[in-house]
Parts: sequence; structure tokens; C-alpha cells
Amino acid sequence: MDLPAEEECMGDTGLLIDHRIRNELGDRLYAVLKSLWPVTCQTCRRALGGGQHTLAVEQFGVVAQATLHHPGCRESRWILRSTMPVTPPATVVHRTGTFLAPGNHGNPDAARAVVLLNPGLERVLLIREAPIGHWRVALNRGFETAGLVPGARLDLDRPVFGAVAVLRPRSVVITFDHPDITPYEADVDDETRQLIEARAGLLLAVTHALHPRTLAGPDAIEPVIQGDRSLMGWIELNSAHSGAAQRNWVRDRRPTRGGVHRLWLC
Repeated sequence: MDLPAEEECMGDTGLLIDHRIRNELGDRLYAVLKSLWPVTCQTCRRALGGGQHTLAVEQFGVVAQATLHHPGCRESRWILRSTMPVTPPATVVHRTGTFLAPGNHGNPDAARAVVLLNPGLERVLLIREAPIGHWRVALNRGFETAGLVPGARLDLDRPVFGAVAVLRPRSVVITFDHPDITPYEADVDDETRQLIEARAGLLLAVTHALHPRTLAGPDAIEPVIQGDRSLMGWIELNSAHSGAAQRNWVRDRRPTRGGVHRLWLC
């Protein structure tokens, strides 16, 4: 699916990047740019639109965050802070997409519904691998605390313990027990809904590597499974935690939804 121009992945062209940011990130700058989409300015909360944008980085110890801004709102700088600033959830745009994964060789008994989530288009966390090591793009640690794991360690027989899926008339809402993770909602069609009900759950893939609305086939999902910017987990439908999880869902913060697609996972 083609994206509107304002949601195309960032490149170096048209982006103002301070020399210290380039020096600090080195060859990891490419991964950072490929994890950002210019939708909303993280200073004024207005649309970034076309033209130039600035990349800003704030560091707190071995953790940092990279964000996109209008040039007039914030200059491109690498800033050291004593505490990590908290970006309001309403400022960061996320996207979801729902996919059908028939499984190996089209085995109907192995079919699964997959929700792909990019939790932040204009903001990513960075983790330093060692005190003087390289920086890498990372997800909010709350996802890992909830039980999501890298794709290589995924076990569909072991549901995530800190999240639950709740079906609504035309969507599925995934809520987390972790206070730092807001609920996420994705559209589902009748076939996907029936599959979630039949399997009593769904596969959640959280990543900064992909925009959920760009996937068109199995090759595109490979970075989610193999990459280091992604976490996955089996989310049970109406698990023992569903009551607490539903109470945590703030109705006036309904997320942007994605479309329904079909995908083979082999």
C-alpha cells in the first residue's frame, strides 16, 4: 500500500542533522533514519508536512531518544540531560495493521492472525550497547517486561503474561498491564475476527523497522522476525488479566487503526 507523502520513511535528504549526531551515531544513523516517519512535530504537535525537518537527540546515560521537529521549533542538536524527558503519548503517532498468516504450506490448522504495531513514527529510543559502544534503536522496555521477545525466541505455545486482546465489533484492542504502554487498536474483518476467536488469541509484532501499511507479502515481514528493532509475542484473547487490562483502556485515546491484509508466514 502506498503511503501519503508525509508518512514516507525518513532519509538524509531534507533532514537537518547536527554534526555531533552524525559522529555519535556513526553508521547507526541509517537505522535511526529508517525507523522514523515525519508525521507530527514533537515540539508543537502540528503536522510536519513537506520540506525540511530536524533530527534532535536527547541522551540520559546509556539511553537516548531521537525525535523529529520543524526547523523553527527545534534545532538539530545532541543534548545531555540529567533525566529523560517524557514525550506525551498524544504527540507520537503510531500505526497498526492486521494480517493473516496461514502458516507453513498453507496448513489451515496453523493459521494465525497477526497485528503489526509501529509504536512511534516520529520518535525512537536508543540504547547504548556498552558504556562506549554503539547506539541501537530499541523499543520501550515495557513491551519486553510484558513478555514480548525477539522473533528468534518466539514460542506460540507460551502466551505473553502482561497483555490481553479484547475483541470489539470491528476491531481488536491489545491492552498491557505495564503503566507505560498505552492500549493499541487494530481493525479486523470478519475472517480475521473468526480466526482470533478460533485460536483464542493473536500474534503481536512490535517494530520500528516497518510501517504496517506498507506490507504486501511475506518478504516484507522478514525484518520483523529477524531484526533487532522488533519484539513479538502470542497475545491471549480474554485471558485472566482481561478485567484489569480493559479497565486500563482510556477511551479518549483511541489509536489510529490500520487496514486488514493477507500475509504468508513460512
